[in-house]
Amino acid sequence: MQRTAIATLTITALSAFSFALFPGAICSAPLDSAHGATAQAPEGTPGAGAPLPMAPLSFAPLVDAASPAVVSVYVKQTVSIEEQHMGIPGLPFFFGPEHGQQPEEFERQGSGSGFVISADGYILTNNHVVEDASELRVALADGRELVAQLVGTDPEIDVALIKVEPEEPLPALTLGSSDALRVGDWVVAIGNPLDYDHTVTAGIVSAKGRILNATTYDDFIQTDASINPGNSGGPLLNTSGEVVGINTAVSRFGQGIAFSVPIDMVKSLIDDLKEHGRVARGWLGVSMQTVDDDLALALGLDEPTGALVAVVHDDTPAQSSGLKAGDLILELGGDVIDDSNALLHAVGRHRPGELVSMEVLRNGKRKTMEVTLGERPSRDALSSGNFQGSDEPDGDAGIEKPQGLGRLGIEVSRGSDLVGAPRDLSDKLIVTNVKKDSPAKDKLEEGDILLQAAGQDVETVAALERILAKAQDVVMLTIQRGNMPMFVAVRLEE
Repeated sequence: MQRTAIATLTITALSAFSFALFPGAICSAPLDSAHGATAQAPEGTPGAGAPLPMAPLSFAPLVDAASPAVVSVYVKQTVSIEEQHMGIPGLPFFFGPEHGQQPEEFERQGSGSGFVISADGYILTNNHVVEDASELRVALADGRELVAQLVGTDPEIDVALIKVEPEEPLPALTLGSSDALRVGDWVVAIGNPLDYDHTVTAGIVSAKGRILNATTYDDFIQTDASINPGNSGGPLLNTSGEVVGINTAVSRFGQGIAFSVPIDMVKSLIDDLKEHGRVARGWLGVSMQTVDDDLALALGLDEPTGALVAVVHDDTPAQSSGLKAGDLILELGGDVIDDSNALLHAVGRHRPGELVSMEVLRNGKRKTMEVTLGERPSRDALSSGNFQGSDEPDGDAGIEKPQGLGRLGIEVSRGSDLVGAPRDLSDKLIVTNVKKDSPAKDKLEEGDILLQAAGQDVETVAALERILAKAQDVVMLTIQRGNMPMFVAVRLEE
């Protein structure tokens, strides 16, 4: 599956709050059979004479079947001023009064969507709809309102499971296959946008595997079905009326650009949410980077592939397995690893304590290894963990004795020659200048610390020059930028 990174897109989570500028969600319904028509391809075109699928004549049968299982979710939250910036991490909402003195806390009411997955009252929605709710209510299609309890959440993919206690069995939707979706397939959304309950919209699958840097395990379905604030947590349905996604976010600055969590990512988590209230995923304990063209050349690869291990953290499964920085992970547990995101997903599909095999490229040779995975720490624990140390070079350091390295197009100094450099960098080589139009202009930055070249330690300029003199077209450097070690491949000047 092609994964496309979206670096500049601003995404808005789709839950609707009384003070929110942007909220939303989508939903859809089931069909016993698709109502459709066919047409013939124009003469002279490839496949001429073959029938082409047409849009269903009506989505009404699907909507009639699905709507009773779609619900509106209403929440109350007590929010501090510091917590006003809510939504998917990194993608803020803005709540509260804009002028005058603000209270330390205020009560916020919001709404979203959800859908029933079992007759006994289990309902799926988004985590950001119900997160930190002090009160949960669910409005059914027939107008009844029921108190709901939070059963479990998974912030890593923005999913939550809630439960109501109905007096009689509820209509439920069938979970389909998001993997079976194709770009161009029709989909339907039903939800509670802007408190207009059971609003129905339709569109097509615009793309799959979208990475928005919104959740840990981004793999969104993109659709052009019209959705708005309040649609969050509602179902995205195929033309058979099966749920293929949970509607989660829209582009704040675009129209017809909406995103849903694939249902295949959710189905395997439901039992964990029911039994434990959370999801336990496997964890390796490395920092990774994706291989670019220059790194591929330095590693002797025909094309970029795999996840390059930049850091093996202490006291982790990766360290226990013997994995090393510079190893290129090509397979894990039978999954081919195309990039660092693929490795994250592959590890997350396994359980803590599970023994999995890895195919690793080390020093140009393939090596099979095994690792017993740990349990992935919480997002807060990972973000607060100081794995890489704390001291950074002083950006205002005075430079003495810079020495040029022509083949790289940079100047470096030893830490001991820089005024104000931390003591533990005294024996390190630090980049003090990257020349314009040099081979390293897009690879290295002032303040980068050079640790290795071609796999060898470089503590002196002379040692680095000897390595560069022997290098052919490209050299792979291990550097430290801030607190993060990483690999950089630079094509050398003759």
